[in-house]
Amino acid sequence: MVRTTLLLSLPLALVIGCGGAQKTSEAPDICNIAVSSLKQELGPELGKIELKRRSTRTERVAHACLIVYSRVAEELPEELEDGDDLDLEIDHRLAIVVDPDRGAPQFRKIRGSKDSPGSVRVGVLTKDVTGDGIADFVVEERASVKGDALGYRGLRIFEGAPDGRGQEIFSKQLLIQTPEGLRIVPRWTTKSVQGHHLLLLTGGGLENRYRYNRLHRAFQLVKKAPKAAPAKAAPIKLPNPTTSKAPVKIKKPAAKGKKAPANDAAKDPMNEPLNLDL
Repeated sequence: MVRTTLLLSLPLALVIGCGGAQKTSEAPDICNIAVSSLKQELGPELGKIELKRRSTRTERVAHACLIVYSRVAEELPEELEDGDDLDLEIDHRLAIVVDPDRGAPQFRKIRGSKDSPGSVRVGVLTKDVTGDGIADFVVEERASVKGDALGYRGLRIFEGAPDGRGQEIFSKQLLIQTPEGLRIVPRWTTKSVQGHHLLLLTGGGLENRYRYNRLHRAFQLVKKAPKAAPAKAAPIKLPNPTTSKAPVKIKKPAAKGKKAPANDAAKDPMNEPLNLDL
């Protein structure tokens, strides 16, 4: 009852803002709340609302909205000096509003990703990537980079659940480098394996896996187990025919009670001493 009263207290302008038709529901369109908040914060600096994406639950009105907007250029054409050109590069920005099950709607502007080179162009789709049955916001970023033909590509995901407050649960540059040094923009997909919800980045025969952690509300890299090195057999030492020596024969000791055989050399008469007494 408290939440409904707060929403009904919003001015009628929220219901018909940006040319939207009046809702039959008691609550105004959640995206109109975000637009109104942007106008209050940015004033004349708010340029254009590029797109709006909503997250809903079955048989309920939308509870979250992600908005892509642009700001008015800081320098207008008439303010530029002769010879200067107006930078018309697209600079998309994000804002989100979430209406929790308890309390008033919460709105915030989203900062640019840490990996982006600056101004970016974005696209947004809604997709349940956490497995709770509620659509999340998947944002793809693109930007040109001077001297880099590949440019910049990024992926960001914001949670769509009412109790998630639009938290960013993934942010990463879409880039994979092969062992040969080849830079590739990977393809991203999601899947569920044994109750775990995975985000896969694949390209160039490589794959990076990220698993959603419900406790930390974030996708975390799944570390690959190191491969065990194959056991090496002990080398067999073979005798070298060029250096091997003939085996040495060891004589067995004489048995007890038996005399050792006389040396053949001692029996030779030629070896007996001569009798020189003449």
